[in-house]
Amino acid sequence: MFWERDQKGGYGKEIQKSRKELIRDGLKELRQEMSKWKEEMDEKFAMDPVFVRPGDMDKVWVLNSKEALDQWVVTCDSDHNEGRSTAGLSLSPTGHGLFSGQLCTDPPKDGRVKRAGYCNMKSIRPRKSFKREVYLEWADYNTLEIRLRGDGRSYMLNISCAGYFDVMWNDMYSYPLYTRGGPHWQLTRIPFSKFFLTSKGRIQDKQALHTPGQGCVPRHLLW
Repeated sequence: MFWERDQKGGYGKEIQKSRKELIRDGLKELRQEMSKWKEEMDEKFAMDPVFVRPGDMDKVWVLNSKEALDQWVVTCDSDHNEGRSTAGLSLSPTGHGLFSGQLCTDPPKDGRVKRAGYCNMKSIRPRKSFKREVYLEWADYNTLEIRLRGDGRSYMLNISCAGYFDVMWNDMYSYPLYTRGGPHWQLTRIPFSKFFLTSKGRIQDKQALHTPGQGCVPRHLLW
């Protein structure tokens, strides 16, 4: 009843490569991974702890360059032939990240999909050297602050907290993000205590307080 076959819910794509191609690609990334591992060891032996005082702010993403945009993945229902929506993430003429596209709620006439219309931008999960998955270290913070210039739509801000067991793969904390629209920038501060627990888009009856130290990978979802 609760068993999950795939972490991506069947939407993942398995890449078939020969052993020769895997060895060749692995050798290409070995130098980069060794360099990253060296930086991790230097930081560990330096033993320089991070002290956070009340009012301190840490910038995680600043979408003002192509390298910063590469840390995000944009998807929509048309990627899986389940709708006609389109979306993209690019730099605006003023040098800021621009999430744009077309949201279409008309489902395809295939007799299978009943509802359609979503566009999503998700941050790439952080990794240590040699592709080891880690979480964002937000245990010392209590508020998420976003500076944006919206279009008047309502967005859903999700923080993925996928656990080790399969029944926790789809757990995430959500909170609506309302934008004013117009030419002016807005600053939105959302305490982590405001996020509510969901799984596969359904709000759970038993809520638990979100602790950022347990792991989080934020992503924005457009309904």
